Amino acid sequence: MSGAFIFNIADHTTSASIYNLNSLNADAVTLDAEDRSGVYAFPIAYSSSEAQKFALAAAGIGLRNDVDVDIDAGISGVNNLDLNSLSITALNNTTVVTASVSAALSGVGDTPSGSNTTSIALTGNVSVNNVDNDVDAFLSDIGTGSITGMDSESFAVDIEAKDTSKIYAVA
Repeated sequence: MSGAFIFNIADHTTSASIYNLNSLNADAVTLDAEDRSGVYAFPIAYSSSEAQKFALAAAGIGLRNDVDVDIDAGISGVNNLDLNSLSITALNNTTVVTASVSAALSGVGDTPSGSNTTSIALTGNVSVNNVDNDVDAFLSDIGTGSITGMDSESFAVDIEAKDTSKIYAVA
């Protein structure tokens, strides 16, 4: 018999934020919060058995990943905001990759003909990925504000929250 169990917990918090200022005056403000982390798990289990009358081989894998990603980028609680340009980006680019392989081989050796023999091979894999992503880009609770310039696409403000995370699982 052979078995493997993997349990990964990943809890990531990434922030690029400005909070609670009386005044924020600048030419350009760029806030980028990005998570590019990864969770990788590759368990393998193998079992073999050989006997003359009864052979049993069993192999199994249990795999669980709990991933919690919180990403915040923004400005909040500013009484007076005066900027030429503003860019806020919150990006989740995390990756979860799991691949599990289990194999069992069972065989009955040389036995006389007419003998009662049994050979059993069992195998199984279970993979569970619990992923909770919270990606926020914000501009909130601003008393008065002015953003006067423009970027190459004729925008004065660029606020983006994007989740490009990936999960690849083979069990």
